[in-house]
Amino acid sequence: MTALYFIVFVLFLLSLVLPISKAWLIQFVLVLALFSTVILLFSTIQTIRAGHKDAYYFLLALSCLWIGACVASLRAFDILPSNSYTAYSLQIGSAFEMLLFSFALANR
Repeated sequence: MTALYFIVFVLFLLSLVLPISKAWLIQFVLVLALFSTVILLFSTIQTIRAGHKDAYYFLLALSCLWIGACVASLRAFDILPSNSYTAYSLQIGSAFEMLLFSFALANR
């Protein structure tokens, strides 16, 4: 997965010089982000099964970020309309994620 992100980074740098579609690269990054969050979801569930109580906060925070990423991806593929909620869905999900992480720190 890291190699794919590195390849996209190199392609973004090359898009400054070569005629590479930035819209296609952004859509590819959003699809990679969705796959990454699914992998994180399964690993978090395994951690919860192993008995770590703090993983519940992480799962809830990850879910907020994942919902924001899904909405952003659907907007990038023109499935959802573009408005202020869908345009900033990733930032809103990230804000809720940080809020839940602060609750997790307070719980510790």
